[in-house]
Amino acid sequence: MPAEVYLDNASTSFPKPESVYQAAEKFMRYGGASPGRGSYPKAQESERILIKLRSKLSQLLGVRDPANLIFTTHATDALNLALKGYLKEGDHVVTTDLEHNAVLRPLTHLRTTRNIGLTIVKSNSQGKVDPDDIKKAVTPKTRLVACVHASNVLGTIQPIQEISRTARALGIPLLVDGSQTAGAIPINVEELGADLFAFTGHKSLLGLTGTGGLFVRSDLDLQPLREGGNGSHSNSLEQPTERPERYESGTPNMIGLVGLLAGIEYLLETGIDKIRTHELELNRALMNRLADISGVKIYGPEAQLKTAITSFTLGSLDPAEVGQMLGKKFGVCVRTGIHCAPLTPQSTIRLSLGWANTREDIDKACQAVSEIATAIYRRA
Repeated sequence: MPAEVYLDNASTSFPKPESVYQAAEKFMRYGGASPGRGSYPKAQESERILIKLRSKLSQLLGVRDPANLIFTTHATDALNLALKGYLKEGDHVVTTDLEHNAVLRPLTHLRTTRNIGLTIVKSNSQGKVDPDDIKKAVTPKTRLVACVHASNVLGTIQPIQEISRTARALGIPLLVDGSQTAGAIPINVEELGADLFAFTGHKSLLGLTGTGGLFVRSDLDLQPLREGGNGSHSNSLEQPTERPERYESGTPNMIGLVGLLAGIEYLLETGIDKIRTHELELNRALMNRLADISGVKIYGPEAQLKTAITSFTLGSLDPAEVGQMLGKKFGVCVRTGIHCAPLTPQSTIRLSLGWANTREDIDKACQAVSEIATAIYRRA
C-alpha cells in the first residue's frame, strides 16, 4: 500500500497543526473541568479558555462583540438554530440549489411543520448565484435569505456582499453557511453583510470534530433549540436571556474547543492569506495537470474564484469506482458522489486541498488518475 495522500479537507481537515493535538491532550490529562460550574482553579481555567476562544474567533472573523458568537456542536447544529430559531409559521425563505443538506433538510422539515414557503434559486454552470435572481425570488412573506458562502461541490465563492445589499435593501436578514470558507479565505463577517453566519471547527479552522458556531447579529433574536443549565442564573427556572448563555445550554465540548482555540491561534500566527496563497497555487497546478489527462472533465470556475476544491469526472466511469481505485490502489483519499448537496445533479470525484498538502501530493494524485485513465482506454 503506497503512502497516503489526503485530499478530502473539505470534509475534515487532516492533519491538524501539532499544537492542536498537544493542546487537546494537555487538557484531557491536566484540565478536564467544566466552565462556569465551580470556583476552583481547573473550572476557572476552562472558563478562561472559552473567553479567549471567543475573543480570538472574533478577531479572525471580524466580529465586534464576542458575545454574538454562539458555540455549537458543528455547522449543522448552527444552521438548525438559525433556521428553526428564527422562522415562524407561514414565513417564506429564498435559498439556492447549491445548499448542503444541513440547510435543505431543516427547510424541508419546516415546510411541513410550519408551512414555510421556499423558493430555490438556480446557480449558473460555474456554480455562481446571480443576486438579481435572489431579488426576483423575494415575496411579501420572505423573512430570510439563506446562501452558502462557497459550494462544497464546486468550491465557487458566492457574491455574498452583493446578495447582502440586495437583502438589506428589502429588510430581509441573510443567513450564510460558511462551512467551507471560515479559515479558508479572509473573512470579516460584518463587512460581508451576514446577519447570521454558521461555521464549523473541523474543516479550515483546523480544529477537532464536534465544534462549530453561529454569529448572530445583535438585534436578531432566535428561539433556543434547547434549554438547560449553563452555569449562570442557576436559581432561576427560566432560560437566561443574555448572550451567549441563552443558546449554550449543557456542558460544552471542552476538548474540542481547546483544539479549536489552538487551530485558530495557528491561523492567526501563520496568516490566512499565506495559507490561501499556498492552497491556490496547488489547486491551479492540480487543475492544469488534470486537464491534460484524457477523459477528465473538470467542473466549476477557475482556481482563484473558488476554495481549494476541484471536482471532476473521468470518462463514463462511476465516480465511486474511481474513488475506490484511488484509495485502494494508490492511497489517494478523495470524496465521491453528490457530497450531501442533492440539488447538484452531477456526481463527481472531489479533491480538496489543505494547509499541509504539497506539490508532491498533487503529483501523486494526478499520476494515479492518469494511470486509471490509461487502463480504461486500454480496456476499451
